[in-house]
Amino acid sequence: MPDQEKTPSKNSVACDIPPRLWLIASVIGAGAFLAMMDSTVINLAVGQIDSKFPLRSDAMPIDDRVGSSGLWSELLPELSPGTLTVSSYLLAMAVSLPLTGWLGNRFGNARLWVITLVTFLGGSIMCAVAPDAVALIAGRIGQGLSAGIMIPAGQALLGRMAGPRQLGRIMGSVGFAVALGPALGPAIGGWLVETFSWRWIFWLNMPVGALALVGSFLLSANEPKQADYNAHFDARGYLLLATGLLLALTGAILVQEPSHMDLAAGMIAVGTVTLVCFFKRTPSCGRCLVDPSLMEVACFRAGFFASGLTAMNMYGGLLFLSVFFETQTGLGLSQIGGLLFSMGTGAALALPVCGMLCDRFGAGAVLLSGSGLLLLNTVALMFSENGSFIMLAILLALRGAGLALTQMPAVTGAYVSVDKGRMGDAATLINLVQRAGACIGVAVIATLTAWGGLPDMLSGLVFLLLLAVAMTLPALQMMRAENRVGSVRL
Repeated sequence: MPDQEKTPSKNSVACDIPPRLWLIASVIGAGAFLAMMDSTVINLAVGQIDSKFPLRSDAMPIDDRVGSSGLWSELLPELSPGTLTVSSYLLAMAVSLPLTGWLGNRFGNARLWVITLVTFLGGSIMCAVAPDAVALIAGRIGQGLSAGIMIPAGQALLGRMAGPRQLGRIMGSVGFAVALGPALGPAIGGWLVETFSWRWIFWLNMPVGALALVGSFLLSANEPKQADYNAHFDARGYLLLATGLLLALTGAILVQEPSHMDLAAGMIAVGTVTLVCFFKRTPSCGRCLVDPSLMEVACFRAGFFASGLTAMNMYGGLLFLSVFFETQTGLGLSQIGGLLFSMGTGAALALPVCGMLCDRFGAGAVLLSGSGLLLLNTVALMFSENGSFIMLAILLALRGAGLALTQMPAVTGAYVSVDKGRMGDAATLINLVQRAGACIGVAVIATLTAWGGLPDMLSGLVFLLLLAVAMTLPALQMMRAENRVGSVRL
């Protein structure tokens, strides 16, 4: 059956999900939670890390410049260790993501997931005991490389195990972790920084990771058997894709500094051209590292763009709200963390309902309703600058619900529309656009702040409002794709 006909009818009846599959989803969700939480948990610890590990040569005694941090300060005089700690993680995730499809098909997604979880925890230990900035950033790179593979490998495994009328609820449970992680990150990080030390941010990964490892034996025992995979590794394709992503995303980070504008523009331009070359080429080995033909499937294409827009909105919004509350409202880190926690709570409460709605009515309708909620909520936030703590918490909880009602149906609609044999490629592409969207959203907000000063609540949320409006376009496209195959029963 062609991929275009795999989208389930919006009138499909949801199937029961066996308890073992729920347990497997919980294990994979625990790993996804750690990976996504670590993308934002460090945000409120940047200042403390900068004080602990100054990279700038003029901020260090002359005798201290002989160490690794001193050497780096001469090479990267404009970058702080806090900035590098945040950006290195996101960049490493983007670089490793393209490997997921090939590695999963070659070695099995279950085995791949366990290996990346172990290496992620190893990187966390390295960060927790880091004696200098170089070791800290190296540990973050190790974390990011592992997280970039672990998340899509887990999603691909679930996509192969679950049926199309189960996928909404199953992905909702994992989406719960994926959405909750970055929302809870600043809250947990702020509390740990104020109460203990930034090092405890990384020790926190150990107990959750240990529980996930204990449950990981379920993955290999239940992974569906797949045909032998003997395709050669598309090294040229990986070089093009990884280089393009690295250049484009690094340029998006550097554009925050006006003095780096020319370099940033050049990197973004070269990176974009490199990515276009990757998607236009025909691999000599007969199979592309990531199958771009998936973009010909209307429902997948809609989910792809909606996922990128949601990631831009989520991460750009997290950065703007964190910085705005910290610098303009006089709230303490714990209070700011509490507000952001309410956003995670709203997402957590909405995701299970969202999964059931997707299985019952189709992902497109849920995506459109989530876009509408996010649009209305953003308008309300624009006029809440002087609102009470309770009012802000309620509005942010609704924002979290809106993000959940856009992120999860976008992913579910994309996965349901492809064959199980292409699930690895689908998961890789969706996660690539999510990571790229996260970097772009953060870069846009940071650039607006760096170039024009921190805006007020009204003007600062215009970018997020435009993203919510743009999200209605792929939502409508997904609904049309589902309606075209509404009579197909799987």
